[in-house]
Amino acid sequence: MRLVNRLTGLLLGLALACAAGIAIIEVALGLLGRPAWLVDRSLMHRSLSELRWDHPTLVVILLAVVVVGLLLLLAQLAPRRPRALDVRDDDRHRQVSIDARGLEERLRHTAMDDSAVLGARVRARRRGAKVTAAVPPGTDPAEVRGRLRQSVGESVEELRLAGRYRSAVSVRQAKERVN
Repeated sequence: MRLVNRLTGLLLGLALACAAGIAIIEVALGLLGRPAWLVDRSLMHRSLSELRWDHPTLVVILLAVVVVGLLLLLAQLAPRRPRALDVRDDDRHRQVSIDARGLEERLRHTAMDDSAVLGARVRARRRGAKVTAAVPPGTDPAEVRGRLRQSVGESVEELRLAGRYRSAVSVRQAKERVN
């Protein structure tokens, strides 16, 4: 969702910047008494002077703008992936946390330490992490899954994360590449 928000914001920003640039150029040309560049001023003046606020086209456009604005607002208010996860500490005067990306990297290295694993992806969330590992064809995924569950579970336990933190492990066989 973060990528979608950034791309949407980028596209809207570029569109607004282009519209503002065109408007500035058109206003400057109008003040200098020069002909219009892109926008026909007489047509614009005629259209705007005849347009009423209850015109169906205007109402649809305004409703579309309101809906898009509300969707963007809701997208920004949606809960995000946690930046840091609290770690239990014996000293109550100190707060310790681990960054979600740091946890992902640690669990990825834990999975990669298994000799049968070719590659691993990890997604850390507030309540748990999902580890997806790839093994070569011919390797028993169930056996590797059992070893990874144990090693990933031990790695999470060593961190002493606050609350109950679950880790899920899935193993898939990598596709054979033909050279």
